Amino acid sequence: MRLSNERPVEVPDEQETQLTIKYEGAASLALSQTRSLLVARGRNDAAKLAQSKQCSEIPLSESRVRALAEQGDPAAQCELSRLLSTEWFAGTARQTVRHRVNDEVIVVEAPGNDEEAYSWLRKSAEQGYAHAQWQLGMTYDFDDDDCDGESSWAIANKDLTEAANWYRRAAEQGHAAAQFYLGRKYECGSGVTKDLEEALRWYRKSADGGNGGGRSSLINALFELGSLYHEGKTVQQNYVEAARCYREAARWGSIGPLWPGEKKTVVEAYFNLGTLYSKGKGVPQDAVEAARLYRIAADEGHAGAQACLVTVI
Repeated sequence: MRLSNERPVEVPDEQETQLTIKYEGAASLALSQTRSLLVARGRNDAAKLAQSKQCSEIPLSESRVRALAEQGDPAAQCELSRLLSTEWFAGTARQTVRHRVNDEVIVVEAPGNDEEAYSWLRKSAEQGYAHAQWQLGMTYDFDDDDCDGESSWAIANKDLTEAANWYRRAAEQGHAAAQFYLGRKYECGSGVTKDLEEALRWYRKSADGGNGGGRSSLINALFELGSLYHEGKTVQQNYVEAARCYREAARWGSIGPLWPGEKKTVVEAYFNLGTLYSKGKGVPQDAVEAARLYRIAADEGHAGAQACLVTVI
């Protein structure tokens, strides 16, 4: 088995020329192909936030989204922020839009407007829109050693305490991604006082599924829970529970392509689970199964797995 090296496709299939998303607190928006490409990456989260059953279809254009945003609609405000942000497709300084022409994906760069984007995002977040609250937290929160993909606005306005505050607001509404990020804040003591019990509590909530988290949050939460049980942090060391969490993280990671960050976590889960099988901790000792798991991680370049594979074969 080898994990997919391809990043998740950011362009919908051609048949998705009209993509309908139901936004919480907003009319349903029937997306034109061009605009559906802009929101394709977030379409699942948006769909999960849907609550309204009676919606009318309105052609989506940036001007229409702006009109809805100016009327105070939090979902439209959040969407307008994404349309304006230079970080939308993790570009370094410009917004990236992908178009499908026949079977060829053409990348077009368009200028963004970060200050206006963050203004609309804050308006949405302050109205209690959980997805915007989580995204606003992310704008204040990044690693100083890995800021190549950050806009100049985000770098200049880094505020770890503010990030934790916005994560909390979204997390308390059940947003799984925000729950994971808040758990990580407590585990690391970043923007909050370090508290491993709180970290465990939020990781558990995120792993339970919540809303608006998607597969990435689930994988991350399961792995972090497994690590806490494995190492005996906060909770009594529990190898059985650690193995269960690692196994679930690996299982979710085997479903479809992975982003680089997700892939790294899944590979580590395979390695840790292999170690438990090798030592018979929490699972029956099984050199064959350990070797199988080590090989999956080793094939992805995991140095530790490559070394351990030699000892169990």
